[in-house]
Amino acid sequence: MPFPTGIAAVLAFLTWVLPAAAPAQGKATIKIATQSPLSSARGEAIKLGAQLAIEQLKGPLERMGFGIELVALDDQDRPHVGVRNAHRRHRVRRPG
Repeated sequence: MPFPTGIAAVLAFLTWVLPAAAPAQGKATIKIATQSPLSSARGEAIKLGAQLAIEQLKGPLERMGFGIELVALDDQDRPHVGVRNAHRRHRVRRPG
């Protein structure tokens, strides 16, 4: 299976941008979300590819004081469920 280049690009960008935004106290967590039909082999492959990319690229982020977590969302292969998931997950919580 090819390496998920989109996820790699996002993680590479974060390691370039985040040093200036490193948390002063505690450990902030960066959540990377995937959305796929988790009941299918295709959806499971997407989730596993994202997990692999995070595992391979998380070192620099952790050294800067950030945790990284995968949030796998199940869209059930239905567009309206995907839209609902996106609306629920789009809320950004800022520390402090």
